[in-house]
Amino acid sequence: MNTAALWAALLLSPNLAYIAVTDERADALIRTLPASLLLLVALFAWTRRPAWILILLSPLYLLLPFEIFYILQFGHPSSPHIFAVVSESSPTEAAEFLGLTTLFICSSIGLTLFFITLKLALQSSPIPPYRYLQWIAIISLAPTLQYTWMEWQWRQLQQPLDPQLTNTQSESLETKRPESYLSATLSDSYPLGVIFRVSDYFSELTLLREAATHIKQWDFQPRRTVEIDAQEIYVLVIGESSNPRHWGINGYYRDTTPKLGATPNLISFRDVISPFSATRLAVPVILTGKQNPNAQRAHAGQASIVTLFKQAGFKTYWISNQAPLGLHDSIIAVHAYEANTTIYTNGTDYKKQGSYDDAIIPPLDRFLQEPDQRKFFVIHLLGSHKAYANRYPESFDQFLPSQKQSPFDERPDTVTNTYDNTILYTDHILSELINKLTDRPDTHSALIYISDHGENIPRGTCTITGHGYTHEDDFRVSAVAWFSDAYKDAYPEIIGHMKSRSDTPLISAGVFHTLADIAHILHPAHDSTSSWASAGFTQRPRWTSATPDFDRATRIEPCKKLKTP
Repeated sequence: MNTAALWAALLLSPNLAYIAVTDERADALIRTLPASLLLLVALFAWTRRPAWILILLSPLYLLLPFEIFYILQFGHPSSPHIFAVVSESSPTEAAEFLGLTTLFICSSIGLTLFFITLKLALQSSPIPPYRYLQWIAIISLAPTLQYTWMEWQWRQLQQPLDPQLTNTQSESLETKRPESYLSATLSDSYPLGVIFRVSDYFSELTLLREAATHIKQWDFQPRRTVEIDAQEIYVLVIGESSNPRHWGINGYYRDTTPKLGATPNLISFRDVISPFSATRLAVPVILTGKQNPNAQRAHAGQASIVTLFKQAGFKTYWISNQAPLGLHDSIIAVHAYEANTTIYTNGTDYKKQGSYDDAIIPPLDRFLQEPDQRKFFVIHLLGSHKAYANRYPESFDQFLPSQKQSPFDERPDTVTNTYDNTILYTDHILSELINKLTDRPDTHSALIYISDHGENIPRGTCTITGHGYTHEDDFRVSAVAWFSDAYKDAYPEIIGHMKSRSDTPLISAGVFHTLADIAHILHPAHDSTSSWASAGFTQRPRWTSATPDFDRATRIEPCKKLKTP
């Protein structure tokens, strides 16, 4: 019995790891250890069957090393969001995210713990009905009943609120439901909190399915404010993990953007942020112009910029070099299928290096030849997604030494060189796209590029690489705009407004409204105060999932971790 109880207590170790790494240790202690400890004690006291308990808990030992790794790496427990990311990813992409060494170690430890648990279960015998155990069982009822009572009270309060929250299907999808007492209090604990995280994930999956149906019925009621006889082509390019500090046109010491730097009619926006540091949450903000203050949920209440252009009379295309995810696995995929034509060029699903971003050029060429007078493209790039060496061909391996040559070289200089090569390749891809539009001199064309989120690259004493943390560079994104000569000559005031915003603090949600203004599309929900191309642009506090005001947040060295002052 003692051995089984001690082994079960091992499941509490992620709570200790969280308490050790967080800045709010008292709060973490209250929300993690007591509830999970109570669960284990109650299970042993009430069942007196260690074998049953260990078999019931055995899957959690498989997850245990991954949970501890995640906490030590990102500073907080796993969430419904990371469950969604894992479920939407291929095994190869998961290996890229964790690293092959980490994946092997965590898997080996997890399997070892799992089999030890099953072995102990087979060796365990029932616990005799000790009197002290009976008292423990009775005492454990008190907090259990308290939790149950508070949860019941919360559900009673929600009943009169639900009709107000769901007057329309749109409001139902857009409204953030208050978390229950148990979910808000216990979801960070381990192992008890896993129940709430999995439940929240399946709730989000249901929401996506509802959103897919709802989006098909969406009507923006758009109208054009200008009649144009010339052909029109507008392009939104969504990048990946691009840190603006590493762009030569933004003042980086290396010329990582030589082609863009020589491109006429190009504007770089040097102070743009995304509210989220994860693709599945960040991209919907760009596409809808809306951000959900619930950091675990992408906005799912309306159709995207694709439907806006389609309803305004444009033929719409979605060309993605990201791995296809399936219609109901991600709100991004839901928006992709709003287009008249949707194509994924990365058929390898992240195996090895996958397709390079130039895979989007042939279908783009083909679609540009189609006779439609008005066209709108969304192009989703792999950009600078880890592993960096897999994102560009050998001819762009210019900054050396790189991981293209030495895949296991994790020295900061090597990582930085490899990352900078991805920016050099993105410069090439964007230049190629602009050249395709420039080849049509009489066409009114515009292109906006914006990265989904930022990326941490080693610098100084901060050696962290990647995204998903709460550091400043997780949220800073690269963004540029380009206009054809024909467009610039016809609408110099729009170009002037855009140029004046090159150093203005901006948010990625503004791209939706900016594209509408660039294409002269007006609709009832249009917000000119959020448009970078409007004279009525108004600067607001910049909310992120890390802090309600990005610009006023305290930066904690060495990695500039954001913290609300």
